[in-house]
This record gives sequence, C-alpha cells and structure tokens, in this order.
Amino acid sequence: MFIILGSDGVEYGPVDAATVKAWLNEGRAVLQTKARRADSPEWQTLAAFPEFAESETPPPLPDSVRKTPVTIDAEAYAADLVARAKPLDVIGCISRGWAFYKSDFGPILGVTLLTLVLMSAIPFGAVIATGLGMAGIYYYYLGKMRGQQRQLSDVFVGLSRMTTPLIVGNLAIFGIVFACMLPIYAFVVVGAIMQSPAGLIVAAAGGLAGMAVILYISVVFTFVFPLIIDKNLDWKDAVKVSRRVIGAQFWRFLLLMILVGLISCLGLLLFFIGVYLLVPLAIASYAQAYEDLCNPKD
Repeated sequence: MFIILGSDGVEYGPVDAATVKAWLNEGRAVLQTKARRADSPEWQTLAAFPEFAESETPPPLPDSVRKTPVTIDAEAYAADLVARAKPLDVIGCISRGWAFYKSDFGPILGVTLLTLVLMSAIPFGAVIATGLGMAGIYYYYLGKMRGQQRQLSDVFVGLSRMTTPLIVGNLAIFGIVFACMLPIYAFVVVGAIMQSPAGLIVAAAGGLAGMAVILYISVVFTFVFPLIIDKNLDWKDAVKVSRRVIGAQFWRFLLLMILVGLISCLGLLLFFIGVYLLVPLAIASYAQAYEDLCNPKD
C-alpha cells in the first residue's frame, strides 16, 4: 500500500500498486511524484519503487479538472489518519480560525454569505445544494489557508467537478438521518396516543434519542464534503473516513462545535446580525480541525 503526495501538498491513500499505476496512466501522478509505503515514513519518487520504475506516464491532470473520485481503501486511509493525528487542539482551532478570518475579513464574509444565500434560494436547497455549497466554501477556505489563490468563482467548484459525489453524498446523509428518525418518531407518536405518564416517558425518551442521533450525525459527518472536494474521494469513502477520523476524537470535536455555537450565540446581542458575521468563524474553525485531522503532520 502506498501514500501519494499530490502537487497540492495533500496526501492520498493508502492505495494499492494497481491504483497508483492507474493514476499514472490517467496522468494523476508522474514518476517524479513523491510517495511512500504506508508502513514507512520515507518519501521517494515513484520511479524509485520497483513496482513503477518502468512506467511511462502522460502529463499530470490538474486537480482543478478532476471530475471522478480516486480509488482508495477507506478503512486503511482512515486508520492511517487516526494513527498520525494528534489530540485535537480545540482552542487552537478557534484561535487559528479567527486569525484566518481577520486576515481577509471582507472577502471571506462576502463569499460565505453569498454562498449560503444562494443555497437557501434553491427549492429544497438543503437536500440538493448543501453539498455543493459547503464544498465550495471549504475549497475557498482551505486554499487560502494553504496560501493558494482563491476568488469568488471558486465557490462554484462543485458544479464543475466531483458534482455527482457531492450531490449523492448530500442525499445519503439526509437518507441516514431520515432512516434513524423514523423509529424515533414512532416512539413519540405512540407516547402521545397513550395519553398517560408512561406515554409521556416514551415520548420524551424518543425525543432525546432523536436529538442524540442528530447530534452524532452532525458531528461525525462534518468532513464529508471537504473530503470529497479536497481529496477527490467518492461519497461512500468520504462518509467512512469522516466518521472514523472524527469518531476517534468525538468528544473533542463536539466540544469544538459547542464552543463555536456559544460564540455564535453572542451574535444575538447584535440584533441577530452578529450571527451572520460569526458564521465564517465557525466554518474556519472546522476547516482548521480538518487540516489537523485529515492532513496531520508527520
């Protein structure tokens, strides 16, 4: 199994030799691309490995035009990230997110609010456009955090590549939520029909269970869309990797979400306007957590 270092500085894998050869044939990698075996920290060019020494490859395909997902072993990929990631620095994510937001306040705020407005304007936007919109925002944020050039049009990147995985992934998450909530609603309805203290207990238990399910899904699937647009993962792989990576540090990430939520609530003191001003801080904090957990430094 191999880990490949892309031209964007992002690690891809672990993948087997056959997948690497496919990437070479498709131009997604060249013999000069840096790589390492999954069980070794030593980086070499692909040409240095006997498996690929004789390969002939066309020019690399830029990330900006990739439209199809890469093929990976999602479980091995997630296990590698979990093993290399340090304990999430919750306060550090927020402080770095705030520093990033302040560094280019106007464009970041404008791009974020415009994207959210467009998402809300689309009929059934939450079901159809959330993946495309959030992928665009994360693409914009992560690029700027890495010192890359980004502009307003970049938030529409999901319309030109990885479109299908983003839309299907969005529908899959809603489907998971719906499937989990159906039995919970049944408990609530049964409790209401009973019209007794026992019925109230059943209804309350169902409501609490529903809240727990929504909370869990909201936490562990946070990285699905950035994984699709940033690492070119298929939606199934992105769901698995996000769940495993965040699940390994669930309570720390939940604390991050709680603190960001409390900070956002301060916006209510500014006649609700502050809530919108603080939305980019929340996303920037999650983007910093993504960098720590999905691009851990060796």
